[in-house]
Amino acid sequence: MPHYLLKLTLLLMLCAAAAGCEPSASKKRSDAANNNTNPSWPRPSIRTQLLKRLQDQSQEQQQETLLAIVLEDEPNKLRHEALEYLSIMGNEASSLGLPLAEQLLVETNPSLVIKLQSTLLEIQADIEDFLLAATETANEQQTCRIVQTLGHLSASKPGSLEFLTKRLSVAQQSDQQAACESLEKIGQVAHSALPGLIDIAAQPRVPLQGSQDGGQAYRASRDLHRAAIRAIAAIGANEDAIPVLTSALSGDPHSAQIAANALASLGPRAASALPELEKLEARNDYQGKAIAIAMAVKAAKQAIAAIKPAAN
Repeated sequence: MPHYLLKLTLLLMLCAAAAGCEPSASKKRSDAANNNTNPSWPRPSIRTQLLKRLQDQSQEQQQETLLAIVLEDEPNKLRHEALEYLSIMGNEASSLGLPLAEQLLVETNPSLVIKLQSTLLEIQADIEDFLLAATETANEQQTCRIVQTLGHLSASKPGSLEFLTKRLSVAQQSDQQAACESLEKIGQVAHSALPGLIDIAAQPRVPLQGSQDGGQAYRASRDLHRAAIRAIAAIGANEDAIPVLTSALSGDPHSAQIAANALASLGPRAASALPELEKLEARNDYQGKAIAIAMAVKAAKQAIAAIKPAAN
């Protein structure tokens, strides 16, 4: 072999060795990687680990174990699985409502907050009084969670409804919207909140044109208005709501559809809304919102049919 080829070969071998790229080193690394990623005995899944801990336990012991996992410094995936098992137990685990509600207020993981709320609903926990008492010392974040949870639980006690109604008049629009959304979930029982919801729906909406914040204020105003209209419709509109529902017919198509359906439920009492309903029925400026506007137009037709017979 010529000297230059021999030198080149030696140089390449030295470089490969220095970089750990010689065939033997590469094979060793590959084997090591395979050993790490595909061990002979695979690590048990989170669910398998949980089942092993619950094995041979009575239902009461299982509940104690699951609660301890949720409350203690365990991996979040394991805590989530524990909450899932409690949800499956349903009202048989309702006695755990109070400690779970306490954990809800101090939980730092957002996904576990949501899971705690759904679990409290699934086990039919009676925690309204606890949540209301907690509002007296709750910080802003905890108060927001209480508002949301009362909605999830369809809270119906007078104190809960009074608290949510008061939240309609707080300064932050996002907090007002959260109260609207909870009242929507509660539905007809929350009829005492209608005046506050009507006040929100009657507020002037921020126009999109001329916005200097990229439309943020417009979207916040639109979403709050829409939440109020939805809540009014879910609770059951009365004559006092007719003006704001009529005004909503000329707004975004989602709000228009909800308002039209609410007006239809009032029947002939909503006769004053007929001109705006007829305008909505004739609307054809779809502007990329064909489905939403089509649904609003359909709702307008149904509302007109419900109102007109006795209006003539």
